[in-house]
Amino acid sequence: KYSYPAMEEALYETTILRQFSGLSLERIPDETT
Repeated sequence: KYSYPAMEEALYETTILRQFSGLSLERIPDETT
């Protein structure tokens, strides 16, 4: 799940994870959504 705090942090810090998931920094949901 992308909503886990650790996953959210990893997506912000790791470009390859963002590219793999197809998310941009503007679209990453926070853990409350």
